[in-house]
Amino acid sequence: MLDDVTALHAAEVITKIPLPLNGPRGLDLAPDARQLAVTGYFSGNLVLVDAVAGKVTSTISLGPAPEPDMVRRGEMIFHDATYCYQHWSSCATCHPDGGSDGLSWDLQSYDVGTRGALDHVGELDRPTLIELWRTAPYLHDGCAGTVGEVLTKRNRKDQHGQTSHLTDEQLHDLIEFVLSR
Repeated sequence: MLDDVTALHAAEVITKIPLPLNGPRGLDLAPDARQLAVTGYFSGNLVLVDAVAGKVTSTISLGPAPEPDMVRRGEMIFHDATYCYQHWSSCATCHPDGGSDGLSWDLQSYDVGTRGALDHVGELDRPTLIELWRTAPYLHDGCAGTVGEVLTKRNRKDQHGQTSHLTDEQLHDLIEFVLSR
């Protein structure tokens, strides 16, 4: 699917529009399809976009936001597509709200780096992250003893999220968010 999204972007069927917000969640397209409203979950604002021109027309603050704690900062990383493959998806794409959408994902076309030499070709289960704190060891074969190992030692090629460039604080925040579910 992700390669298909990139192909659609390359063919100019779809486009990315940079928006002055963090954590786009809600989209509302006007009945005439000329204006799009997008809410920023983490930034606490609403952005209006000219859907025809692909330009931001206004930004509306929804009020002051408190300073985020480590769990909230980790949640922001978890939902940020810039940390993942081709910047089209985030951790939350496969783990919505840390849960499961009930689907088994065929990881042949998109290797997240968790398949071992003895694993059969085909689907691997993508389990929920709810109450992950009590289900160690991690990954489909139990090869990671901690969530930190999943994101570092078992993610050397940055295929399971681009985590190698995270600071120690960012990595700690992400781990705290995942374990808080």
